[in-house]
Amino acid sequence: MDIPPTLHRHDEFSFRGKLLSILDQLSYDDCRRLKFLFGPDIPRYLLDDPSIIGTLDVFQTLIDRAKISQKDFTYLIKAFEVIKRFDAADYLKEHPYSYLPTNTSTLITPYHRPPSLVDELICVYAEDDKIPFGRCSKWSREAITVAGELAWPTRLSIDSRNNDIYMADISTHRIVKYTSSNPTDSVTILAGLNRVTSIFLDNDDLYIASLNSSYIEKYNIKTKERTIVTRNIKIGKCYGLALDHCKNLYVSDFENHVIWKFPQGIVVAGIRGKPGHTANRLQGPRGIYVTDNSELYVVDSINQRVQKFLNKSTSGTNALTIVSSSSLDTSDSILVDRDGTVYVSEVMNNRIQKWTVNAKAGITVVGGPIAGNGRDQLNEPHGILFDSKTGDLLVVDQKNNRIQKFIHQQNQCSKQSLFL
Repeated sequence: MDIPPTLHRHDEFSFRGKLLSILDQLSYDDCRRLKFLFGPDIPRYLLDDPSIIGTLDVFQTLIDRAKISQKDFTYLIKAFEVIKRFDAADYLKEHPYSYLPTNTSTLITPYHRPPSLVDELICVYAEDDKIPFGRCSKWSREAITVAGELAWPTRLSIDSRNNDIYMADISTHRIVKYTSSNPTDSVTILAGLNRVTSIFLDNDDLYIASLNSSYIEKYNIKTKERTIVTRNIKIGKCYGLALDHCKNLYVSDFENHVIWKFPQGIVVAGIRGKPGHTANRLQGPRGIYVTDNSELYVVDSINQRVQKFLNKSTSGTNALTIVSSSSLDTSDSILVDRDGTVYVSEVMNNRIQKWTVNAKAGITVVGGPIAGNGRDQLNEPHGILFDSKTGDLLVVDQKNNRIQKFIHQQNQCSKQSLFL
């Protein structure tokens, strides 16, 4: 049904009226800081006029260039949050169109707006609450079983707010939570899935990849809302998910030999559909890890190596080979510390290896080389994770159908690092 023009005009008046109300409250410094943020998106001559009228011209330019509209204030809301004018941001959020529409009863594909400088700068204010760690840290040889009698577990994630553990079970098609207050008691968070291959928890948002699904789903634990975050792009088997401080989601695409970045929907590593062993290609990527600096590490499994892609890499960008070893052909998950030490789960070697910078050989952290079900043994380990509060190493011991915890011991190096 067509909407009468008078209603369009009413919405436009309301939208512009809000902008005028905000302008009346902005200081000289606020206007200068906003224009610095908007620099790449507005003409240079507008930057030289910090007056309210000059800022009004900036807003009109943002409207003309479709950066903001009566239906989407996201760009402007983020800008006000960056300059710490949260009152202005909250005022815009009250507008009926300031948030993109959602549907809590079904899977939806969200509206996509191209990223901007503001989207990147917001990340500067992200907090890093990780604990000190050393590249020479060691862990107990024997583990504590924190979850057992599982059904082919594959990945896990931890809620840093309360240390609750989330685990994906392939055979039961569900995601289970183990609370830190009662680790022997499990709660099914989501069931009826389709062979979950990877999960990533960000506060209340749980990102989920399934073996037979060509999309990545986001599930909000509180609201129960389910959304598709990969839009119209088909993913060919995902074994790795990661999130940076900007809330960008990185997705490994095993069959298409690339790493995707969303919501942008762009390839940031490899060349789609073109596997290879050169520096700009991948072949069967599995686990991925993104640092605080948005450096991307990829387990390039078929090429038996770990590749590092610098921030802002795109399709076809050359990578640095950080680790190369024949033992990596069955590697799965990866972690990286700030010293650049790489930790990898070697599935068929039944162990977790670490590689310091420029090392010619890996060092076994736990497990291997013989499979077993003892406290000091693993049987095809997959997902690995460090508890950021204690430094303990959590391992998905798949064929033993359990989650093992190896206790962190005193750091023996004088130089410390942080796990990202």
